[in-house]
Amino acid sequence: MRRGAAGNGEILAGINNIAAKIIAGLQVAATFELQDVLGDSIQSYSHGMRQKLVLMGALIHQPPVLILDEPMVGLDPRSAYLMKDILRRHCDAGYTVFFSTHILEVAERLCDRVGIINKGRLVTLGTMEEIKARHSQGEETLEQIFLEITGADLLPEKVI
Repeated sequence: MRRGAAGNGEILAGINNIAAKIIAGLQVAATFELQDVLGDSIQSYSHGMRQKLVLMGALIHQPPVLILDEPMVGLDPRSAYLMKDILRRHCDAGYTVFFSTHILEVAERLCDRVGIINKGRLVTLGTMEEIKARHSQGEETLEQIFLEITGADLLPEKVI
């Protein structure tokens, strides 16, 4: 079967796309220092290495929307720092990152908009400035606001 120029162009575009994904994958692997273990069995990976591998799979495609559940869990400090930088650059490029976290300091520093969910219900949503204006005197941290909004009592001082 003979192919015309358009058919050959589609094949070449597909090959180039695959090559671009492989290169992107290797770049992300190098960022997370996984390039030397990519041939190893995943069963031999630590929790942190597996988390990096999952994140690598999400990042390779440069999707317009990333939805991540606790992306920093299991990462060493260097990788967590790199991940936060990657997510920030993704947003700065006009894309969307939606992630859940229990580390409220990360959400406060990294997110353009924050939502607080309590018992499965969204109880507040907005920029940090908007949330502080609604729920605090302006100086409280997101963690303090969360505790106030959700009615969580702090531990008594006697408990160590």
